[in-house]
Formats: sequence, C-alpha cells, structure tokens
Amino acid sequence: MKRTIALLLACIGLAFPLVVGYHVEPVKAQWSGWTSRPPPNNAVSEVITCNFDELDTAAGGYAELFVGDFHDTTSFNLNIYEYPDGVQPIASALGQHPTRGHTWLRFPVVTASGQSFTKGKKYEFRFTRSGSDSIQYYYDSACGYDYGQMIAPYPPVITPSYGLAMRCYGRMRAVDSLNFGADEFSWWTGGSIPQFDPWELARWTESAHVNTVRLDVDWHEIQFRDSGYWDFTLLDSSLESLHDSAGCRIVGLLTQVPKWASTRIVQNDSGADTCFRCPPQRLECRVGSDSNYLARFLRALIAHCDNRGFAINDWEVGNEVNSQDSLNSLMSWWVHPNFYYTDTPYCVGPGFRDMCSLYVRYAVVVDSAIRYTTSGHLHDKIAVNSVNWVNTTNTEGDTNNTLAGKEWLRGFYDIVGNGPYFWDAISAHPYQETIPDPPTVWPFKPWEMESHAETLRSIMREHGDYGELWNTEFSMPGVCWWNLDYFRDTVSTPEQEANYCCQVFTAAEGMKALPGGCFDRTYWWHLRAYSTDTLHLEFEALWGLHGDDPNVPLYAYKQTAEQLIGKRLNGRVMTGDTAIDNHTRVYEFEDTTAEKKRTWVCWQDEAVAAYSPLSVRSDTVDTVALAYNGSPPFGRKDAENSGWLHPALQPRPTFVAEKSAASRPDLVVDSVRYVLPPSDTAVLAWVTNRGNRATPLQSPGSVPYPTWAVLYANGDSLAEAVYTDSVPADSSVVFEFARGAMQTPPAALLEVRVNPGQSYIELGMDDNTGYTLAVQP
Repeated sequence: MKRTIALLLACIGLAFPLVVGYHVEPVKAQWSGWTSRPPPNNAVSEVITCNFDELDTAAGGYAELFVGDFHDTTSFNLNIYEYPDGVQPIASALGQHPTRGHTWLRFPVVTASGQSFTKGKKYEFRFTRSGSDSIQYYYDSACGYDYGQMIAPYPPVITPSYGLAMRCYGRMRAVDSLNFGADEFSWWTGGSIPQFDPWELARWTESAHVNTVRLDVDWHEIQFRDSGYWDFTLLDSSLESLHDSAGCRIVGLLTQVPKWASTRIVQNDSGADTCFRCPPQRLECRVGSDSNYLARFLRALIAHCDNRGFAINDWEVGNEVNSQDSLNSLMSWWVHPNFYYTDTPYCVGPGFRDMCSLYVRYAVVVDSAIRYTTSGHLHDKIAVNSVNWVNTTNTEGDTNNTLAGKEWLRGFYDIVGNGPYFWDAISAHPYQETIPDPPTVWPFKPWEMESHAETLRSIMREHGDYGELWNTEFSMPGVCWWNLDYFRDTVSTPEQEANYCCQVFTAAEGMKALPGGCFDRTYWWHLRAYSTDTLHLEFEALWGLHGDDPNVPLYAYKQTAEQLIGKRLNGRVMTGDTAIDNHTRVYEFEDTTAEKKRTWVCWQDEAVAAYSPLSVRSDTVDTVALAYNGSPPFGRKDAENSGWLHPALQPRPTFVAEKSAASRPDLVVDSVRYVLPPSDTAVLAWVTNRGNRATPLQSPGSVPYPTWAVLYANGDSLAEAVYTDSVPADSSVVFEFARGAMQTPPAALLEVRVNPGQSYIELGMDDNTGYTLAVQP
C-alpha cells in the first residue's frame, strides 16, 4: 500500500495548523553523490509553486528534508531561490545537524532582508551538505504534485514526475476586511428605480462590516449635458454615505461615457442607448492635455473627491469588456464605435483585436491620468479587464456577442507586450457558466470559481504577471434580472441567496491555499440586496421572493465577516472519500492567539446528506448556523471521547468553533529497529505519549480506544500491531511485529505509523511516524 500525499489540504488524519505547501513522504532511496560533485550539482532540489504568504520560522512556517545515513556530523544547508533564474537566495537555513539517520530534519527558514515570497511564483528549495561524504536522498516516484519538479543532477537523472521527500508548511496572513466587498450599482441611474434613503444604506453597510464598496463612477451622469457641465451631486451623495458615514474604501468603476463624448451614434432609439457604453473620443490625445476628454474628467474627478475628503485610491477600468464582438450589440459593455476611430490606428474594424487595442489605450489613459497627472495618487491600485465568461468555449464570439474571458486576456497581454505592467490587478466576474436546461435551482459550485481563478492565474503567470486577481462581481446564480423567465425559474428563496453569499466568501478565502491561484478580493453583487430597494428586488417583489425581510443576505455577509476576519486559513478539510468530498466543503481557520483555537465553516450541496468529521482538540465547541435574521441558531456540542465531532452538514453553512485550549494525547515514535535472532520478534517500535492527556476511554468507565501501529517497508504495508491499554501522558510503550507475520525485503526503509487515520484525536504536533533503514538479519 503506497503512502498517500497530504497536499494542500487539512486532511482529517492530520492536525497541522499550517498551510501545506508541499508534503511528500519517503519511499525509495538513491545515493546522491552531492558532495563529490562541483556546484551546482552538489545539491538536490524540489521546485514548488508558492501557495502561502510567509515561511519564516518567526511566522510559524518551516521546511523539512528526510535525511539519510547518519555517519558523520557535517551539517545540512537549505537555500531557496526563485525558479528558474534566481541568483541570490531569498531565504535560507544553514548549518542544521541531524541527531540520527533516516529522519525528518527541520530547517528554521529566515527570509533575506527586503525579500518576500510571492504566491504563484515557483521556488527551488536547494539542499546541500558540507563535508566530503556522499549521503542518501529519498523520493516518491508517484508524487502526484503537479506544480513543480525534483532536481537531482547526478546520479541518476531524475524525471520531473519524481518528488523529493520534503515538507513545506507555510503560514497565511489573517483574513483582511478588504477581502470582503460589495458592489453598489449606481442607484440614481434610470428613472424607474425606486429612490431610497442613502443614510439607511450606510447604516446597513456599516452594521454588516462591508468595508470595501465597488461603486459606479458614472461620467455620463457627472457631465451629462456637455463638456463644460459638471454636477457631482449624485456621486457625492453615495460617497458621503458609503465613504464618510460607513467608512468604506471605494473602488471606482470607470464605465459609461457621456453622449457628447461617445464614439457611437444610436441607430435604434427603441433599443439600449449604446452610446454610453462606447469608448470615448480623443483617447489618442496627450494625457496631460484637456483635449483628452477622459483624462480631463479623471483629473477633475480626483480633485473634487480629494477636496471633499472622499479620496478614491482603487480603480477598475471598464466592465465586462469581453462582452462585445458585434457592431449591432446592444447589451455589451464595450460597444464598437461607428464613427471617430474608424480611420485611426486604434480601431479600424469590429473584430476582437481592434477592440482590445482600443481598450488597452483606454486603460493606459486611465493609469496615466490618475497616477502621473494628479497629485498624491502615484500608488493608487488599478484593476483592468473585468472579464466574464472566463472558461466558455466561445472563440471569436457568438450570438451573445461574447468572447471567452480567457481569450480576451491572452489577446490583451499579446497587445500590451512584455512587462513591467502598469496595472496592479486583473479583475473578473467568474459567474457560473453551467446553465441548466430547463432552468432549475442549483447549488453554488466552488470548483467552477476555482477553475476560473486557475485559468486566469495561469495566463497571468505565462506573461510574468504576479499582481492581484480581483473577483469584482459574484452573486447567486439565480439573479438574472435581464431574463425574467429564467429568473423566475431559478430564484428560490432569500435563504438560498444567503447561503451563496457565505459560501462564496468562504470558498474565496479557501482558494488561497491552492497553488493554481486564487482571487485576492471578492465583491458580492450587489450591496442594495441588503436594503429595501434594488434593481433586482423590483423583480423579486413581483413573486414575493423575499417575503417580509429583504435583508436576509445582509445577515449572512455580516456573520461570515465576523467569523473569518482576523483568522488565518489552514486549508480545506478532506475525508478522502470522493463520494463525500465532491459534495461537501469544510474549511479550517485559526485565530492568531497563542492558543490557535480553530473555526470551521461547513456545508454540503443539496445532492447528499453527509458527515465530514472534524478533529477538534478542545472538549467543547460552539456551533452557529448561518444567520437568516438577527438571531442565528446557536448551540454547544461536546466532542466525542475520541475527540471527533460529526456535524450533520446542510446546504445552510454552519460555523464550528473550539472554545478552550487544546488538550489531547500526542504519540511520537522514538525508535524503530530490527531485533536479531533468536528472538521471535522481528521489529520493535518504541512510542511515547508526549501530549497533555492519556489516550482516551471509549466511554466513561469503559475500555480504552485501542492504539494501532502499522509497519511499512518502502511504502508497502507489511504488518499491524495493537496496544489495548490507555497510554498515559509522558509514558512509553513498545509495539512488536512478529517475524512470522511479514515478509520484509532484503533491504528496506522501515516505517512505523501509530494511530493512523487517528482513531482518536491527538494534538497533532508530530506525525506519529518513525523510520530506520535496515538490512534483514
């Protein structure tokens, strides 16, 4: 039986309170010949893709290498380089001495001054050893890690499918309030939308801990009449309530130009007024000149906001710009001009490349006008593209006038050329693309959002862009106000929307431990679902979808933010049973105190009734269901004697939180060795309970949980042994594996695992495994 790889997960058999960056167990050994070779072939390395924020020992992270024979006292060294072109190490751990052979040697990593790890970049963990003796390295030929490779130059040549027996456990930064945002559609746009009190919106916003709001900065409203007309009244109303009263950081969405500055003449007055969604005229003019209408507007806007104390320092350039392709598109957000640019180098036709080239110029003007022609905004953050339908199979467009977001982004980089790039983030709207037929209600699918992020990140990395990725719009799949039949068939209840809201933000945080990539920010569309009047609440009211309380998603947003902000992500908890894991989501977070008490967010989709056990390390936990009103259901549960907790999962998310300091046994394998004849025992393993509690009884006054041990040779299981008494804290026991119960290879890496899968929960400070390399006597 091969050893499984605990990769990027908080598996239920483990209790590491850290993000797993890489973890491959030793199986086979090779003589490396490191020290007999000249540099750089005197090293063995593993390349990994960074999925953590910090690795420094001071932050709690570490790296470990499985070392071989212990036949001298020379030390091991670790240097970490950017891969493939790093020259100077960005982090190191030098002079580490093992105390015995065939064990995990920990390296206390220290990051070099001025250096830091960047998620998504590849790093080479290069191990060397001083002295003149060759040593062994171990690897697993069935590594399964798809985001790196092993490097062992001599001898032999190691193929990329091999994985070095190494561990890397990093630490995440605490969840920041900026990670939780909402969108506020311009409430003054259009005469049919009911008006509401902006100060009520501010009160709801502040109470829900919404600290970042994406707000339409509508040029076509501020300069509605002509180039000499300026009216900031409506914008100021939003900024006064959201920025000043609610204390929100504003992300200014730049979209929709005035009719007088548009490059499109409306040809169908009964249709959408497409002139507002066109590129503005005079983008070709110098940015510092008032002849460039867009640059002039931005300078005036920033000066006005700064003078009023409403400084906007985050910007998004355009909205769903890939939703175009046709001269006659009415619903697109980036509509092709039908005059002005037809004879310029910027746009000569309706095709993708011309429109993307024009968008590039639009974004360059925004960047230059904000950062370089206005004072105090040099370090503003600018997000570009705002693509939707990321992984659709559309190529050059279809009847929906939509180009796949991934194709737009590839073309965008091709037009811009090589970096360095002027923007800080790529933005996207990763709505679900699987539309059922006929339409039905379906649960939020985290893996679709994950696949969107990985697609976009891979394109960014291909082009050397390691900036941020923002999800600036996401909402329940049923919010489809532009198609009333579809909307009526898909929207079920406000409780379902609340579930989606919690699940989206939790999954977005959970994605940050994936090497494929994540969204750095997520914004719920849109904010006024938390108030009494909103664009799509008009439609919801037609069918009474929100009943007496239209603010249900507000409670979910508020509770999710309160539960997660300030906590660190440890990862997603997996059972290893795909029938359960494909339908459930359990994410583990921990507080930043010395006790590191953990919180889990758990739910399942509507297809199964499943249990996903939690390995709690305190005796009591609080369980709080997702809030649908101001008083969410609260409960308190005692863990089983074993320490396991089996919450029944529902589509309604539940928060489970440890309430006391960790208290559990912790078994450590001190030694594994052969016993020479004439003894009847072939292998002995000495095990100590280093925890703060004895191994548990199955119930009060009952028999103890048995403690199992499994013997492996080169990764294959050979025999089992059981200890039936309780093991007190600070006490040791011996496990015996009889010679007749196994057939060991002539020479093998022997490994003993105690309490595999944790029949009872431990502190998880050790991995319960001991090793020896032995030749059968």
